[in-house]
Amino acid sequence: MHPGSCIAALLFLMLALGTAAGPAAGSPSAAIPAAPSDLSLAAGEPQRVSLTEAGLRGETDPRVRVLREENGELLLSLELPALETQSLEVGGESYDVLEIPGGGVAGRDGEPMLPTFSRLVQIPDRSGVSIEVTAVETTELSGYRPIP
Repeated sequence: MHPGSCIAALLFLMLALGTAAGPAAGSPSAAIPAAPSDLSLAAGEPQRVSLTEAGLRGETDPRVRVLREENGELLLSLELPALETQSLEVGGESYDVLEIPGGGVAGRDGEPMLPTFSRLVQIPDRSGVSIEVTAVETTELSGYRPIP
């Protein structure tokens, strides 16, 4: 694929974690103080949660590998070896910040803030794009309270 004949397209690889959603919206413990005078932050030490064998070996960065490229198709593999977590106290309530190294976060106000991971993939000009997830291995995490 010649770089001059390509445009960049954004391929989102969103990861939704099986986590506890925390208190229901509207309950007293679901509200995070908005006024700066009510806001007190206390952060714990960052921790690493291993999700794969690579994570157990200390690897933390996600890897995207090209498994096959032929006949106009591209087969990618995403490996997420670990998550980074950090406890955060906001207004007397304890929450968890979950992060993917090199990733971002998603979530609307009041919804859990969940980690995301994305990378750019070059697509030839005037080509159509379709994405199909063919296999997913999941690890359910419990005991976390994502910050809204």
